[in-house]
Amino acid sequence: MHTLDERTIRASFINASRKEVSSLTLPAGFAEIDFSALDYLGWFDPKLPKRAYVVAEVDDRVVGVLLQRGE
Repeated sequence: MHTLDERTIRASFINASRKEVSSLTLPAGFAEIDFSALDYLGWFDPKLPKRAYVVAEVDDRVVGVLLQRGE
């Protein structure tokens, strides 16, 4: 995976509203992540425990998906 910045990650979400994207918390230690060792970036939101996120490169495009835990 190529190195991603916060702006690219937030812009990548295909199924999240602007409010959901603006309220997401990046994973702890984000600045130290070795993206070259990853196939995708996935994490649970520490402030919103029912949310998780996955960001991956698909056909040379960064795509993010918001996941929600069921009740």
